[in-house]
This record gives sequence, C-alpha cells and structure tokens, in this order.
Amino acid sequence: MSRDVSRASRTSLCGDSTSSDCELPNASPLTAAATAALARPASSTQADPVDVAGRVDSPCNNHGADSRTSTAEALVSKSCSERERNPQFSMYKLPIEEQFDLIEKEFSTIEASTMNPRLYNFATSNANPAKNRYINVLANEETIFPPACSPSAVTTKSGPKLSTSDSTPSRASVTLPSIKPLTFTAQKMWKAAGQRLLGTLRGSTSPSGARGNEEFTAGGVTKERPQWYINANVVDMSVEPVFVASQAPVQECIDDFLSVLYSCEVTLVLMLTELEESGFVKADRYWPADSTPADSIESFGNMCVYRDQQDPYTYDAAHQLVRRPFYMRPSADPSARAHRVVLYQYVGWPDRGVPDSTESFEELLRIIRDHVAAPSPPREPAAGPEGAVPSSVAPSNGVDNSAQKTESTTGAGRHTPPVFVHCSAGIGRTGTLIGAYTAIKLTEAGLLTNTSIQRIVTEMRKARFGMVQRVEQYMFLYMIVLQHMGVDGRKFSARMQPRADLYNMRWMEAKQKALLEARAAKR
Repeated sequence: MSRDVSRASRTSLCGDSTSSDCELPNASPLTAAATAALARPASSTQADPVDVAGRVDSPCNNHGADSRTSTAEALVSKSCSERERNPQFSMYKLPIEEQFDLIEKEFSTIEASTMNPRLYNFATSNANPAKNRYINVLANEETIFPPACSPSAVTTKSGPKLSTSDSTPSRASVTLPSIKPLTFTAQKMWKAAGQRLLGTLRGSTSPSGARGNEEFTAGGVTKERPQWYINANVVDMSVEPVFVASQAPVQECIDDFLSVLYSCEVTLVLMLTELEESGFVKADRYWPADSTPADSIESFGNMCVYRDQQDPYTYDAAHQLVRRPFYMRPSADPSARAHRVVLYQYVGWPDRGVPDSTESFEELLRIIRDHVAAPSPPREPAAGPEGAVPSSVAPSNGVDNSAQKTESTTGAGRHTPPVFVHCSAGIGRTGTLIGAYTAIKLTEAGLLTNTSIQRIVTEMRKARFGMVQRVEQYMFLYMIVLQHMGVDGRKFSARMQPRADLYNMRWMEAKQKALLEARAAKR
C-alpha cells in the first residue's frame, strides 16, 4: 500500500507570491485576552470542537441534518451560536463580492509588508545551501529550529546578515546596522516558544540551561551537538501546541530531521504533500517504506527507522490520509532508547492550492486537538523491532491515543511536544493549516474580529517567510472560519476560486508591466 505517487488529475495554478520593498509596520499581535484564553489546556473530543472559553451551547436549528450528516453540516448545527459569541467578526454580512474585495485587499497589504527579504535574517540557511529544497524559501534566523545558538544570542553586535534580493531570498547578504522591527517580535516569539521546546530536549538539565545546537547533556556528560539544520521555524501562535513549520527534508538532511524529532521527542508529524506532484519531486521519504517488512531496519545517516509491528500503516480513503507510526533511534547505538512518531500524510491537497475536501481538512484539525488532549503514555524502553513495546493503537472511533506529551526534566509540569508540519516548501499548505487552527481557536474563544485573520498571517510570516503563500489559501482561512461559525458558505465557496484566478491574473499582468517598464528605463 503506497500513496506516495502524484495525482495526474490535478491542475496547477499559475503565479508566485508577490513581493515588495515596503517596510513592515508594527502589526498588532494577538491580544492579551486572546493569549490568556487560548493558553488554557484544551479538552476536546472528536464530536465536540475545542471550547477554550467554556461556552454553553444555545439551542439552534439542525439545518436539515439527518443520519448522513457530513462533518461540515455537523459543524453548522453545533456552532450556530459562534456568530453571537464573536460580534466583532461581521464581514460575512457584506455582499459576497464586497467580502472578497476586502479579503483581497488584506492579502495585498500582507504581501506588501512582509515579502521584502531584506527585512529578514537568513544567515544559517545561507550557510547550508545544499540542505534547502528551494533557494527562495529560507528559514528566519530569529525563529529557526533547532536554534543555532541560545535565544539570548540570536544576533551579533555587528547586526544580522540580511538577504539583498528584492524579490526572493538570495545567498548573497550584507550587514545592516540595525534589526528591522519584525525581528524584535520574532525574537520575543522564540524566547517564549524556544524555552518550552528546549525543555523537551532528551536529557537536558533544564530549559533555561539548554543551548540549542551548541551543546546538550547525556548521561550527565555535556557533549557538543552536531549543527543540525532542517530549514524550519518555530511558529508560536499563543495556542497549544507550539508548531514547527518545516520544508520537506531533502536527502542531505534527513538524518538531521530525524535527529531533531528524536531529541525533542516529537510524536506527531503532519505531511501535507505527496512525494511527487505533476511529475516534480516535492519531498523525500524519511520513514520506513510502505513495502518494507515490519521487522526491517532502514538507516538514514546517523539515524535508523523501523515500523511499529503492533500498529500497521493505514489509509483513510474517505479523508485521503495515510497514517504511518514508526520508531527511530541513533544508528550507532543499538541499545539507545527508541522513540515513536506518528506521521499523517494528507494526499488531497495540491501544491499552491486548497484542500480537495473541507472534511479532510477538519480531520487534520481534529488530529491536532486530540494530540493536545491525549494522556501521556510511558516512553519506549527498548530499541529495535524485536524490543519495541506495543504502543496504543488507534481505536475504532478514530481518536489517536498514541500521541504523547513529554515532561520537563525540571519537574515544572507537562509540555505538549511541538507538532511538526511540513508540505514541500513549508510555507503555503503548512501556513494555511497552522493559520486555520489558530483562527478556529480564536473563534471558539469568542475573540475573533474582522482583522484577526490578517493579523494571524502577518504574525506567522514574521516567524517564517511567506507563510500562506497564495490568495486562494488566504481565502480558504475565511471559508473554514465561516464554516465553524455556522454561516452558510456555499456562495463563498462557489466564488472563491474564480476570484482567486482573477486576482492572480491581475498580479501577473502587473508583474509583466513592471518588468517592461524596468527594461524600458534601462534603455
């Protein structure tokens, strides 16, 4: 069983993200009230969405639901009161074309304020060109994961080295005298998220004592850690869990990728791409192959992986989801403690587009919620297929109890491990999923406003360059929110792609005109 082949029926979308030389304004982060509400532990089930505000449902119409009610219809019947609980979100009351006018204006503003690579520091990415899948998608230094240095030493006295390109990040860089305003916000984000994530490092003495890539403690002995690089960034949206947005690892850094998952005890990885799409390689396999015997061990550099014999790979055809639980450990140490990861691969999301099914997308959101709410099972004590202890198997109701929580070695309490999300570049589909999860949490807390989605995407782009890459992906965030609020989104859904196509066509025309004018000016 393999679902790693490309789907020839897909049609590609034209155009890339726009860029601009505009400076980034000091966009407002999530409000203090939102942060406080969203920081509460979630206690959700498959049937009920996470409700961080502790609301009591009001009676509402069932919208004609029957025994065959879909996920979307169920959400409408269960969340009809969300509109009353979010009075500051009212854009859906406008005529449909005016809604899209506002959304397109928001996206243009985000593009103009965040797509100038001179605003960002890509030092570590520039130093690892062979490990970048795309030369124009690099990791922001201030939120890079794993950290290249301690959070307090993100920048040097001489200032960061920033990309000189006005359109895409380049390997050439110059030293500017000061950090752009966004860097301060991103640095604060890393200090909050980095301390929590560093506290999960296997064998670390304390979160505050961890020094990222510089050193780690194992068996009471401090050792120098290899300089792992995976082109990934921490994306902390003041909700649980903390996300790590990553590119699909290339062959040259698969062992780095597995080492990071192992060291940080990551238990959930969401993959939003196929290995090949439209004849192009979009990702490289880092898990035991689907055809690999259950007792076979496969090595990727310094790490090896093998399947969970008690929990086989499965394919959910209804949601186009492949579930792959597997173990990993260092190749050089057969006695090392094994670590279990559950990888979900969604194969119904075309590159530069939106998901084929909102129900499949809702399933991804449910997987994240269940991961946060899941109890913490004991760690695996043995390495190798022959010594692996059977782990929790997903029950018939679809809830995956195998997701783990780790406990800080300081004893300060439990931490939900970071959730790794990657597509191919780690910005378009990845940003859309993280942004939707954040927007829904705001909706459930009654804190959504007309500017929330714009602020969410702006904040995500401070953490990772280019998050939510396409205008149709930005529109999709609104569609998911409308669905959760119980708004009839049929008109919105029908107009979304035509409006996106028109936007992309205008953008291409404007880009072509600018190029012609630039050439004429040089003559």
